[in-house]
Amino acid sequence: SVVEFMDSMFTLNANLAKTVFTWMRDNWPEGHCRIEIKADKIPAELYPIMEELSAKNMLHCGIGIQSINPNVLKLVHRHTDFDEVRKLKETHIPSLHAAYEIILGLPGDTLDGVLETLYFIESLGGIGKDGKSFIIPFHLLLLPGSPLSDEAAQLGLIHNPELRYEVMQTP
Repeated sequence: SVVEFMDSMFTLNANLAKTVFTWMRDNWPEGHCRIEIKADKIPAELYPIMEELSAKNMLHCGIGIQSINPNVLKLVHRHTDFDEVRKLKETHIPSLHAAYEIILGLPGDTLDGVLETLYFIESLGGIGKDGKSFIIPFHLLLLPGSPLSDEAAQLGLIHNPELRYEVMQTP
C-alpha cells in the first residue's frame, strides 16, 4: 500500500505533515509514503518522525536537485541551499531514502556541470548501496505558461511543443 504526495510544499505545513506521518506510524505499519520535498526547507520539528519512518522503510522522498551550478539555477529561477541538503541526509535524517532528481539540458549547464551535480549527490552517500536511494535524470521540458517557457527564445532553447514540450537543443 502506497500513498504519494507529489507537492514539494507538503512538508512546509509541519502540522499537517506531522499529523499524516504520525497517523501512518500508529495506524498503518505496512504502509509506504512517497513524497516530494524541498530538502533545504524541511521544518526541524519533522526530523524525528521522518527519520523514524525512513528507518522503518515507510518513507521515500523525491528531492529535486536539478543542478548544483548557481548560475544555472538562477537562469531557471530556482534556489537551493545545498549545505542544508547535505545536513538533511548526514545529520537530521540519516536513514533518508531518496530519489535525487536532476534535469538534463538546463540553460547554461554543461557536461562538466552535470558531472559536478552527480558527484555532489554521490557524496551524500547511499546511492545504489542499499537500493533505496538513487538518481533520476529528466530531460528539460518547457511547460506552457512557465517562466522558462516564456523565456525560451531569449535563452536559445529550441523545443518541439508537440513532443511533450521536450527541448531539442540548448546553446
